[in-house]
Amino acid sequence: MPNIFHIKKYLLLAVMLSLSACASTPDSIVKLDDIWKNYEKAMLWGEYSYVMGAHKGKPISDLVRERLKHIKVTSYEVMNRKVVPDGTAATQRVHIKYYNKAYAVVREITVAQDWAYDEKSEQWFILSPFPKFK
Repeated sequence: MPNIFHIKKYLLLAVMLSLSACASTPDSIVKLDDIWKNYEKAMLWGEYSYVMGAHKGKPISDLVRERLKHIKVTSYEVMNRKVVPDGTAATQRVHIKYYNKAYAVVREITVAQDWAYDEKSEQWFILSPFPKFK
């Protein structure tokens, strides 16, 4: 029969191990979680300048920027997420429901996003193109 001392010792060990596991989360992963949350909020609130700032590569045209003024995202559902073990790349698939304010027809798209961590700037960027809203 285990005595109370052994139970307390194992309980303390379990607490210490779980705390050390939390403390070992790389900063890049914490930043990724933050940018995923902010990106989703920006999509839902129509803050496309923030969203576009997360995309690395070719900037979108002024015509597309003008069209985005008429797009309202109503749902941004993350379907799955994967992060590579070293915390420098990630992918997520999202299902987006949106409508053009001029037509009021709800459309849906599924987007695969490839994210990369730039160690020099300590920021995450999307390598995939900006979603094509019709």
